[in-house]
Amino acid sequence: MRKAGTLLLTLPLFLLACGGPTKFDQAQFSDTSAIHKQAGGYWKRDGFWGGLPQTINKVAITEFSVEYVTQNTDKSGASALSILGAAEMIGMGKRKRVFDPGFKEQFPALMYQGFVAALKDEGIDAVPMDTITNHPAFKDLSGAKPGKSFGTSNRNTSAKIEVFPAPGLPVVDDGWFKGIGNAKAEATLVAETGAQAGLRVRIRVALDDDGRAVLAAGSTIRAIYEPQKTTTGFNKET
Repeated sequence: MRKAGTLLLTLPLFLLACGGPTKFDQAQFSDTSAIHKQAGGYWKRDGFWGGLPQTINKVAITEFSVEYVTQNTDKSGASALSILGAAEMIGMGKRKRVFDPGFKEQFPALMYQGFVAALKDEGIDAVPMDTITNHPAFKDLSGAKPGKSFGTSNRNTSAKIEVFPAPGLPVVDDGWFKGIGNAKAEATLVAETGAQAGLRVRIRVALDDDGRAVLAAGSTIRAIYEPQKTTTGFNKET
């Protein structure tokens, strides 16, 4: 069985070439066997089954988006009545990350190209994007506008995020009202474009303190090869 995260271990390499973060040692990703060995250290699987069958050699990518972390806030958990809590309420621990507008729009296309090339290296072809977008079922995919924003939060941190898709593809709406219709449209696209599986990809990108783009925790790949069997790979904290 092919693990979902293994296919994406080339993404840290792609970001390394673009931004040069020091967290990744390029020698650890020197060839396919090294990438497979490192997979479990950077990605984890969510779901009960083992991943995509080895027989799958063609996939339909219905979404490929980049999630930009535009603000981080560290939270101590201190009471709002304390000095530390009061300081956090007026902005202590908050860091804004400013991406160039052109970069936010153009980078997803470069990431998409790198991702398709990485799949090719694994022996998996991607259905051409124009085949996807020209299929009648594509118009049934409901998506948000580029630049959609949302927030995430846990006990210690919170973040604000903006989402930009690769040009031509949607930011698929996975909400309660449109999620079922989108899943049906994706299943049709997979079945009728010659693909054996579908992929919906979100790559989360942050800026380090030196202004370099780095792969952030929270990136996801959702894979489907039968309507009743889906799995999502999440990259771990690094």
